[in-house]
Amino acid sequence: MNAKIKSLGFIVFIFVTLSIVYYEIVIQLVASKRPVLIHIYEIHHMLVKSNDENQILSLLSECDGLFNAIEKDAEKLYYTFEVIEFLCLLNLTFLLQSMINFLFTKIMGRFFEFPTLQ
Repeated sequence: MNAKIKSLGFIVFIFVTLSIVYYEIVIQLVASKRPVLIHIYEIHHMLVKSNDENQILSLLSECDGLFNAIEKDAEKLYYTFEVIEFLCLLNLTFLLQSMINFLFTKIMGRFFEFPTLQ
């Protein structure tokens, strides 16, 4: 039982460390690219309202330049979100496994004593 608790603690430590690293990557990427994304959003609103063809072409070329500038970071952000999605699913499976484990130990009437904690 002691080895199971230690291994579970080790797995949780690895999981939390990976979560912290990937969440920090997302926070830094979004914070660094937020002004560019806001500018693209403003250009989008100008494109929707504009009727001038020359202005539309210039705004589209400006948007293309901004998109090309953040393309690599956007891909990195996408892959980071995929890892975070996997970590969330892993977290749900840990929760489900723990709930099933507690349910079956309750049904069997077993309990574990931890004399070092008492």
